[in-house]
Amino acid sequence: MESRWAKLALCIVFMIVVAYTHYPFRDLWSDVFIRDRTFTTRIQWWDPARALWWLFELLWGAMIGLVASLIAGQRSSLRWAAVCGLVVSVNEFSLSRDYFFTDRVGSRVWAYGTYFMPLIGATLAALASNWLMRKFPEKDRARSSP
Repeated sequence: MESRWAKLALCIVFMIVVAYTHYPFRDLWSDVFIRDRTFTTRIQWWDPARALWWLFELLWGAMIGLVASLIAGQRSSLRWAAVCGLVVSVNEFSLSRDYFFTDRVGSRVWAYGTYFMPLIGATLAALASNWLMRKFPEKDRARSSP
């Protein structure tokens, strides 16, 4: 029982760190990949700048899911990763300054889709982590390390 509370406390501390570091890393991503760049496309509904935001949020969510699943252990990792991804998604949506109600449906899909990416990334990373933990049990990892 004590271990369960320790894992919960560790996940909460981790989520606080994620909350404080999300926007600085997002600004860095924007500076490196998006600002001062022009994107052209022949496909009318495709928005390359928004796709890069989706990629950042997906990778951020995957990092969250991986760490949360490693903290939680194999049995409950998917649940913890999904909860952490959901917390990030809800937090980001609540602090959003996007104008959602545009005339184009495509604009709404791109805007709202950004907020689902941390949840999707966290869940996918937890699934991958679970698969790797089943494929390479801890006893095999201990044998292979020097």
